[in-house]
Amino acid sequence: MLDIPYTFPQIPQVLYSLVIALLLSVTIAASYSVFINLQQHYTQKEEDEDDEDEMEKEKARIKNEQIEVLFQEYRKGLSETPVDLTGLIGDPPSFPSVTSFHTISHKTHCLFARSAKIWGSLPFDDNLSIEENVSQNITNLKIFIQSGKGLHLDAFVFELPNRFGLDVHEFGDAVRRVLTEISKQDPHHGQSMMKPYIGYRGWVFLFASESIFVTTFAPCYSSNNSRYGFGSSSAFVLLQPEYSFAWKEIGDDTAETNWENPKTVRDKIRVDFKKHGRPYDASKLFLPRALHVVKALEEKDPVLTWWIPKKKE
Repeated sequence: MLDIPYTFPQIPQVLYSLVIALLLSVTIAASYSVFINLQQHYTQKEEDEDDEDEMEKEKARIKNEQIEVLFQEYRKGLSETPVDLTGLIGDPPSFPSVTSFHTISHKTHCLFARSAKIWGSLPFDDNLSIEENVSQNITNLKIFIQSGKGLHLDAFVFELPNRFGLDVHEFGDAVRRVLTEISKQDPHHGQSMMKPYIGYRGWVFLFASESIFVTTFAPCYSSNNSRYGFGSSSAFVLLQPEYSFAWKEIGDDTAETNWENPKTVRDKIRVDFKKHGRPYDASKLFLPRALHVVKALEEKDPVLTWWIPKKKE
């Protein structure tokens, strides 16, 4: 058989061009439709996200209002707490320990320190041990905790002689002895310092069932440390009941700090400490509480396990 080549019929050029144009139109129309649909989808998504953001903001606003109402009720409850000063020894706000602590409270960068209402320990008796000196102040400490809510008191300070604050390890051991004696005489038998988990999260120092924030200062700390004593020759153990923070409205504690434009009270305090060369690492705030009681001399130093008794040589 002979191979006879098959010849396609010739399509006129005009018709060919029309076909191509039609195909292009269909493609463009389809693409435009897809584009419009995508644009509508993302526009709707953005609108939904904006609505969700507004809803979240409104939820946050309502939550803040609810929290403020609760705080107002809490502060009202504190103010209405009965005050009973029966058995008070001396005049704790006027004790020399409070005057000595003014060296720190009037110079530190905490916004509330200068105006804080502080009670102090009796003058330290060198003929007695730390434990015996602490024991003499337990009655006043009980009254402070019980009546502090109604009187809007902020802190109770124990003053220790210079010799206990020259070495950070010796100081840590002195702090342990102070807090241990307080725990032993806790009227509600909380015995915080006898707990096996002091170095772990979940531990708090309690006295008379009140949670207490413990801060310490000593001559061993240099001027670049937030526990610097501003030249005071004494060492101090400062007890701040958690309820005392309710008066200050300082807000939630966070590890985040707005260094450039501080707006919260906490941020302003941190920025001020840093500005004066005494910064502290806010990222460590959520470490176990015990690790904040007695600070190391330098941020790079290992934490001090001050709650563990020193080995006798």
